[in-house]
Amino acid sequence: MTTLVEVGDATDLVTRFEALMSTVHLDCACEVTFRGALKRFTSLEHRRLKRKTLADARGRKDDIIARLAFLTELESLTGGESDRSAFAEAASLFKEIAAAAHEAADLLRSRVLVGPSY
Repeated sequence: MTTLVEVGDATDLVTRFEALMSTVHLDCACEVTFRGALKRFTSLEHRRLKRKTLADARGRKDDIIARLAFLTELESLTGGESDRSAFAEAASLFKEIAAAAHEAADLLRSRVLVGPSY
């Protein structure tokens, strides 16, 4: 699925939009309503981005679990294994697991999750 705006970009966009709109002064009673709507929008958008980031991290966890199932074949390998490609496949699985773990860690450390609470 193609994402039009990445999570970090969306966070920046919301922050910039909020900063810009906070400078707008309306000459009517609707300013209070506008400010409330802007605050709710900002809060909802930050919560949406947090949910998406957590879902992405959980997706990496699912990727790891799927690859771990293939690593059970490692138990049946011996040093005398005639099919050397089995070792290369296991090594690739470990690299893929490490990459998914790094991605999940980066997501969980992202500004979206460790930034201000809304």
